[in-house]
Amino acid sequence: MHIIVSVCIQEEGKFLIVQEGIPKAYGLWNLPGGHLDDEEDLLEGAIREAKEETGLDIEITGIMSIQRNMMHGLNHVRVIFNAKKVGGEIAFDKNEILDVKWVTPEEAEKMDKATLREQELFLDNVEDVKNCRNYPLEMIKTFK
Repeated sequence: MHIIVSVCIQEEGKFLIVQEGIPKAYGLWNLPGGHLDDEEDLLEGAIREAKEETGLDIEITGIMSIQRNMMHGLNHVRVIFNAKKVGGEIAFDKNEILDVKWVTPEEAEKMDKATLREQELFLDNVEDVKNCRNYPLEMIKTFK
């Protein structure tokens, strides 16, 4: 099973999306995120991925959703966190991310579906933003 952590960084009615530069998703838009490293805590992984893909320092404010999907015969679980910017400036490795932009939910819904990574999941995230979905972080329990 693959665990993916993503962040929905929101500010002034918009949220941040990244345009992927990696070969398997080249040019596609998505929330910032990636695979959880071995031994890494969910929150630590989400904060790390946000920093790597956007340059921003964030504070996780809640859980937006947990998605499960099958890709290439493999089970993937994706935890999407709500977050706010607390520092930093937009900066990213151009070998991994082509662009970063703030969009409203309405703008995201109007994007060309062929430019969205895992479009069904992405559009579900947009609905969650519109509906202000935010579940408490206390739902996460970590045991070592």
